[in-house]
This record gives sequence, C-alpha cells and structure tokens, in this order.
Amino acid sequence: MSVTITRLPNVLKPLAHGVVKADGTEQTLVEYVGIGVVKGYIDLSEMEDGDEVIVAQYVRVDKQTGWKRYAREVYTDKQEDPALYITPKPCDYALKITLQQTKGNYRSFIYNIMVQE
Repeated sequence: MSVTITRLPNVLKPLAHGVVKADGTEQTLVEYVGIGVVKGYIDLSEMEDGDEVIVAQYVRVDKQTGWKRYAREVYTDKQEDPALYITPKPCDYALKITLQQTKGNYRSFIYNIMVQE
C-alpha cells in the first residue's frame, strides 16, 4: 500500500492593512513573527513637493537578538510612481516594516501587507 502526501500550496494571507497618519516618529506598519514570505504595498500618493518619507525594514534572527535594520529607503517630493512595492522577504523568525515622515506637512499613508505561509 502506498501513501501520497500532498502539501497544500502556500497561501497568500492578509497580514496588515490600514492607514497611518504620519506624526514625525518612526511608526510600525507591521511586525510579523513566524515563518513565511512578507510582501505588500504602501501608497505614497499623498506626498507633495517638500515631503520626505523613510521606509525601513528590520529583522530579528532569533529570540535573543533585537531588531536589526537591513533596508532603509528615503522618498522625497511628489512621487511619480506612488505605489511602493515591498519586495518579498523570507522570514524564519521576525520582520518589521516602519514608516517615518521627516519633512513636510504630515500625510496619511494607506498600506497593505501580506504573508505567504
């Protein structure tokens, strides 16, 4: 007798969706702990000339370590292509994405982050 084990395909699930009103501080959009691939979008269409926004990504490699920044992108002025794609990031412990507006009138930013587990 033979047994066939079929693994279900990875499913893309919503992880965090919302609107963040910038206030000058570094604000966490999502903090994910688990095993999966995190990806998503941030809408920068509210940005105007004179604005500056920093999007940063952090990882924790295990319980003993703190957050380590591995990517930081600075966006300035009105964005010609305002849909910022967060490229897929494999995670085997924890991942965090933050947004901070450092210049200009504080804006609201819509985000949609997903995980494939």
